[in-house]
Amino acid sequence: MDGAIVPVAAAASCHGGKETMLAAARAAGKSEMLERMAADYPKGPHDQPQSMCPAFGSLRVGLRMRRVATILSGSACCVYGLTFTSHFYGARRSVGYVPFDSETLVTGQLYEDIRKAVFETARPADYDAVVIINLCVPTASGVPLDLLPKEIDGVRIIGIDVPGFGVPTHAEAKDVLAGAMLKYARGEAERGAVARPRAAMADGLRISLIGELFPADPQIIGSLLAPMGVSLSPGSPAREWRDLYGALDCSVVGAVHPFYTATVREFAAAGRPVVGSAPVGVDGTADWLDAVGKALGVSADSAKAKALPGIKAVLEANRVNARMVVSGYEGSELLVARLLMEAGAEVEEADPGLPDTRDIFGRIWGVALARLVNGFPETRRHMLDPGLLEVARSAAGLSAIEFLDGEAMRVAAAHAMARFHQKYDLVLCPAVPAVAPLADAPVTDPVQALWTQWAPWTFAFNLTRQPAISVPMGFTASGLPRAVQLAAPIYRDDLVLRAARAIEIAQPFVMPDLQ
Repeated sequence: MDGAIVPVAAAASCHGGKETMLAAARAAGKSEMLERMAADYPKGPHDQPQSMCPAFGSLRVGLRMRRVATILSGSACCVYGLTFTSHFYGARRSVGYVPFDSETLVTGQLYEDIRKAVFETARPADYDAVVIINLCVPTASGVPLDLLPKEIDGVRIIGIDVPGFGVPTHAEAKDVLAGAMLKYARGEAERGAVARPRAAMADGLRISLIGELFPADPQIIGSLLAPMGVSLSPGSPAREWRDLYGALDCSVVGAVHPFYTATVREFAAAGRPVVGSAPVGVDGTADWLDAVGKALGVSADSAKAKALPGIKAVLEANRVNARMVVSGYEGSELLVARLLMEAGAEVEEADPGLPDTRDIFGRIWGVALARLVNGFPETRRHMLDPGLLEVARSAAGLSAIEFLDGEAMRVAAAHAMARFHQKYDLVLCPAVPAVAPLADAPVTDPVQALWTQWAPWTFAFNLTRQPAISVPMGFTASGLPRAVQLAAPIYRDDLVLRAARAIEIAQPFVMPDLQ
């Protein structure tokens, strides 16, 4: 019966395949949600390129907010991976978990368990909101988070479905929660008075920016807009619930990052005009300032006169004559691509089509590491990094035939990239799947972390022996660095150095105050 909780059989578990999960979710009454996601987040070449679960995006948005509790409902392995990843990347926040088994799914007890957890967590002294995220199996089984109370003792309750079979990447998953929160806050603001943000907001025209921005970005954008008499409102995703009200209380919205479809929809429902793209390069900055000015009914001439000559001089002094391919999904790569286009590069989006390089790297680098470790006296090996020791132990038992098979696969990957570079001079892609991990973050499975979280896109070019460079792109709101990566054909180190130099000059990297 549509709307009932339909248990997912063993074959339709999170290992049962995307189509099986989709069919189960539709049978459980989730068709409307799936259709909305399909419309908001079209599938394409960027579909789930990362190794982590897309729900990490929603989890990240919740964990970044003050006084917001997050509860996950999903398979234990999924919850472990998500919480491990979130803590690994510096969240250091508790995450609630409601376990389940076949019986609790069949009887509907899982919903009751979730409801109980929500009531126990919704303490107004501690939290402004509680977020509950259904992962794949609860979503496919139709667990109805929409039946939860909308608030408990003044604590807001936000229930969302973020299934890996419905959300392409964690970039879109950020929007699922950010949009749901903004919708809730919009309803509160429409019903009456709400709290002001902690930080003071200037009078007059204000812009709210959409996207996870580097801390320096709002200041830079604010300085660009200052000649127009425009200041900044809080952005979305927000850092505190009351900031959502400040974001809605803006004159115009700047959708700096793509993928935030639901968030844009809520701003539009609040009557706020939305300007897309970002101030990147000469033409991009001019177009963006003009669009903001048009939305606000003010001239952008003074802002362009102040900003554009300097940007133009930098790009003309650092030309990049190359044909590039973009392989990414977060949004940062797109802004860098536009900048390089104005510096003279031809840019396309494409998939290099590399084979899975984890097995190749595991054999070649792992054996080399095992040999290195073996050269250390046993009495001193405890001084080495535990993760490196674990990787060395896992590779020490490989046979000569397995090692040579790995070398043959490495050569095949190098040939594949050589053919790819017959068409493209440069590859632009993320440096790592997410922000930099904390140096002292605990690692339960270093072998798995190496392949899936630390360096899945950097060791590929080590294997193919191509020149590659990581270019800093500023910092996240929590102060952790981010970067993009450029790679060129073998022996073309000059290409990556010239392109990296153009990015560095046009978007200087400024170290934060570490004190």
